[in-house]
Amino acid sequence: MLSVRLPRADLRRLKSRAAARGVSLQAAVQQALRAWLDRAPSPASSGNDAFEAQLDHFQGSLAGTNVLEDLRQDRADELARDRRRMGQ
Repeated sequence: MLSVRLPRADLRRLKSRAAARGVSLQAAVQQALRAWLDRAPSPASSGNDAFEAQLDHFQGSLAGTNVLEDLRQDRADELARDRRRMGQ
């Protein structure tokens, strides 16, 4: 059993992409995690470059998506929402 908290925007995107590919949310997450485990660099690797390259090459339900760029955009959107809420 695994429980993960995602920002609402991420969860909506994940659900939408899973539905568009005709897979359950559970299947989409399992495929993404398996792909990451199979391709993630070992702890002794050189660092972020190798990891970022792996994120861009998911197979299965996330094929063809630029995961790292999506995460960066989601974070930028989240920060913008927080600034608006704070009145900045």
